[in-house]
Amino acid sequence: MNTKPIISVIIPIYNTEKYLSQCLETVVNQTFKNLEIICINDGSTDSSLKIIQKYAQKDNRIKIIDQKNKGLCASRNNGLKASTGKYISFIDSDDYIDLDYYEKHYKALCKYDADISCSGFYHERLPDFSINYNKEQIYCDIDDKIKITQAGIYGYVWRYVFSRDLLFKNDLCFEEGRVIEDVIFTISAIYYSNLLVTIPQSTYFYRHNNNSLLCIKDKAAQKRISEGVKKSDADVILFAKQHGFKVPLLKNPVEKKIKIRVLGLPLFSYIKYKKRSHVYFCGLKIIKIK
Repeated sequence: MNTKPIISVIIPIYNTEKYLSQCLETVVNQTFKNLEIICINDGSTDSSLKIIQKYAQKDNRIKIIDQKNKGLCASRNNGLKASTGKYISFIDSDDYIDLDYYEKHYKALCKYDADISCSGFYHERLPDFSINYNKEQIYCDIDDKIKITQAGIYGYVWRYVFSRDLLFKNDLCFEEGRVIEDVIFTISAIYYSNLLVTIPQSTYFYRHNNNSLLCIKDKAAQKRISEGVKKSDADVILFAKQHGFKVPLLKNPVEKKIKIRVLGLPLFSYIKYKKRSHVYFCGLKIIKIK
């Protein structure tokens, strides 16, 4: 019996006690069992570490890395260093996946001898920003791979399962200390890959977490995010130019956004995305206009 894990699932964790159990439940209960689940507790100050430890007592596939707070990029890099699987997957600890997610990815990767598989995802806060694939399809040309994944727009690293050899052969890792770190990593991996396969009816559920860095509204955080977006775009444009291809980048998914606050709390908001509009009252969606 082969005891070496096939897929290493890397889960960076920082103060996500509210969502962590659901995330772990969907990983440990996958129909594909040959997993290595690496949980990196990045200096959480809530009960996240206790939750991980509770799951690890019941499931010996779970490895825990407990570190001082170093940020998402460092956590992912440490997870990569600790991984031993033939394939690598990243999950954010406030998100979750279909229970047959890895089974579908693994079968397609083996069927085509691909070194990247790409799934659709559901965006909880902006459903119109979600993406799904209708069929299993392979791509080898870089322009085709960029077009089908829309990686400059949907550059989230958690959409993919990567060949370990692909990542380590090309020394791919995350630049520590930055935000918007996914896109250049993803674009680079797609470029170096020989074959990419899309996975239909396989969904990653992206949760809108108000406590995440990208949702924090103070000026310092917003400035850091803005600078991160500019750096990410510049890195991607330079990489694509150096390697002879183009990447359409995300400009602004929200075309129009209006908020009315009372005593600092959001009372009413109107968000227009593409051809649809959403009206929220006290954070609850009350109208969806096509």
